[in-house]
Amino acid sequence: MASLKEFFSEKKIPYTLFGLALVTHLIVFYTLLYLYGPCSFFLSNDCALSGNDTQHYVIDAYNLTHGHGYSRFVNPPYEPDALRTPLLPLYFATFTFIGGYSLIWLAILLLNIFLSIAPAVLYKLSRLFLPHGYALVAGLMLVLEPLYLYRSQIAEPDALLVLLLLSVLYFLVRSWKEKRSRNLYIAAVLIGVATLAKPTMEYLVAIICIFEAVFLAFVAKEGAYERLKKSAAAVAIVFVIVSPWLIRNKIVFGITALSSIQGYNLYEYYTVHEKLPDEQIPASLESESREPDRFLPLQKYFTGVALARIRAHPFMYLKEQTIGSLRNLFVSDIADMYYYGQTKLLPFAYNPESKTNPYGIVPKILWMGLLALVYALALIGWISAWRDRIALLTFTLFFLLFGYLVLASGPYVDAKYRLPALPLLFIMALYGLERIRERYALPLRQK
Repeated sequence: MASLKEFFSEKKIPYTLFGLALVTHLIVFYTLLYLYGPCSFFLSNDCALSGNDTQHYVIDAYNLTHGHGYSRFVNPPYEPDALRTPLLPLYFATFTFIGGYSLIWLAILLLNIFLSIAPAVLYKLSRLFLPHGYALVAGLMLVLEPLYLYRSQIAEPDALLVLLLLSVLYFLVRSWKEKRSRNLYIAAVLIGVATLAKPTMEYLVAIICIFEAVFLAFVAKEGAYERLKKSAAAVAIVFVIVSPWLIRNKIVFGITALSSIQGYNLYEYYTVHEKLPDEQIPASLESESREPDRFLPLQKYFTGVALARIRAHPFMYLKEQTIGSLRNLFVSDIADMYYYGQTKLLPFAYNPESKTNPYGIVPKILWMGLLALVYALALIGWISAWRDRIALLTFTLFFLLFGYLVLASGPYVDAKYRLPALPLLFIMALYGLERIRERYALPLRQK
């Protein structure tokens, strides 16, 4: 019989991390199912559909499989949807076709098994820069990450984006370290899939492409022409995967765009406190859609209004963006459970809006201190990587991905926005910790 130590050996640790992650995921899954019922996975504890944002993905799937087209609306008219990208609705469609909304719990259960791979992928990515022990710690941190565990139960793509982004970066960095084309092409496939999972990926892809160009120009050892051909092929792969959705939007709405979410967020959330005097949506636009500010053909108008708000109140906008971004750096990982009405998952009473709740100020300070320590160690790790060009390039990419996700969330404070890139900082923080250990611990051992 294998010893416990063997399960944590480098050869078997990916399987061990997957097993541990699966156990923790299933504990949260069955707890949520027991406490709130089978519809709680799309925020319907009483199984009634309100059409809230979290329910859009399952409603899209249900309508698609029941003759109403790809629409996020519960009742007619079933207006075509371009707010939500199609990966998750297409996955849910099999279950809604067979059993309607009543089988979504099974879809989430199977998705939990898939999402349990993420800690193993994080270990493999970490292992490109860290010793086995440190990479193991990174994987275990994601196994126990409360927001990842909770978001894995919700019928939204946030947890899926964590796994996909980690996988993209693992194969991308391997393509930088090795000359095999396969790694770059696998990364391209995953980028295409991730883009269809959540529109946020559209901007992360732009950042990744810039770093691929930097690698080509300053780091790549193979012939620039050969690598450029591979990069062009990777871009083509991404386009092939995403293009059916873009073509669909062009046919249905007359616009080649991924989603209407960007303009909607800028108008409805990021500039809502900077409204212009006498601002009013024209009646002609109101009649074009049930939700004009989410209607893809009208995004040019609403984006223009949002930009006019920013020009009229630049300092107010900058202040709200700055404060929101700082809050997003330190907001609690468990706040979503409160705002989604599912705090029974927690072993203690929790109310982030109460000044007298048992959660208290001390745990908040400890949580902020823990995150501040991770950020500080990550910064040390980034600075320490200057001797290794690929490590420095990779960690700079990690920092910019994390920074973009924090800044892009703006004044809308929610830890889910930083979640996809937070594991990347785990790697950098542990790299920094290892450099500190080498700097101060080794001389002591020599004495």
